[in-house]
Amino acid sequence: MTRPDRATTLFRKASQDELVLEKLVADSDVDDDTLGFHAQQAAEKLL
Repeated sequence: MTRPDRATTLFRKASQDELVLEKLVADSDVDDDTLGFHAQQAAEKLL
């Protein structure tokens, strides 16, 4: 995989983690650890 392809893939996956956060943040049944996990995953993919 080329560097631009890898960057595009990681950005798309980070966007999906962000989407999960946006959908679940208001749900009181979802614990902070789960939200934190997706936030961390998004951040790591963007580094």
